[in-house]
Amino acid sequence: MQKSLNQLNSAPPQIGLETVGPNNIHRTADLKSGLGFNTKGFQSLNPQIPAVFPPFSPFTLACAPPVYQSFIARLTHPSTQNSLAAAAAGLHNHWFRLFATTAAAKDTVVFDHRKEDQQQQRQTKAPLEVEKLAEILEDFKMVLVVRNDLKMGKGKIAAQCSHATLGLYKKLLHRAPKALKRWEMCGQVKVVLKSESEEDLLILQERAKSLKLPTHITIDAGRTQIAPNSRTVMAMLGPADLVDDVTGRLKLL
Repeated sequence: MQKSLNQLNSAPPQIGLETVGPNNIHRTADLKSGLGFNTKGFQSLNPQIPAVFPPFSPFTLACAPPVYQSFIARLTHPSTQNSLAAAAAGLHNHWFRLFATTAAAKDTVVFDHRKEDQQQQRQTKAPLEVEKLAEILEDFKMVLVVRNDLKMGKGKIAAQCSHATLGLYKKLLHRAPKALKRWEMCGQVKVVLKSESEEDLLILQERAKSLKLPTHITIDAGRTQIAPNSRTVMAMLGPADLVDDVTGRLKLL
């Protein structure tokens, strides 16, 4: 065994493969490509070529069969290096383009959100007058005025009253939040009254507007029971005394 090692140590270096050297350091080297290999793995003799191969045992490589040595020689061949370099460059370009596209998309989304926020700010309306009343008055209620002349069924009336309540709530949510809070603290009082015509409903709405009370009238699509675009229910919210000034003469449904 010692004799074999001495022979290997004294053997001249080969192109693409060098056996165990004087310091028991195993190195393969392709003099044309500048790639080297030692116990720490393939290392580049050319700083422009990265070390990409895993380490191997010097003894394993020195005692490897010719097929294995041929495989190592092919790995260090310039054509193989060029192929690996091209593949690495292609992968780098692919990820760079993917990153650039993703970053651009994120920038676009952020810009769109900012533009949308700016539009919402421009469209924001001033607070309703009922918001000021919520600071000085405590008793708030909601009234739902149903058109009795349409002869809607009970289920239809319930659905239309729900539409009117939700429509008024959404109107007050951002423009009169204090008024909504006051109404909620009063137990969300709702009183359902009846009107005998569309004209009476519109008169009540004008009266409410003169007192700065918010209203919402539901307009039905006309899919069941009644004609399309029929005004069915008006919802109104505000201080109880002011609401009674508008609807005090009406009867309960």
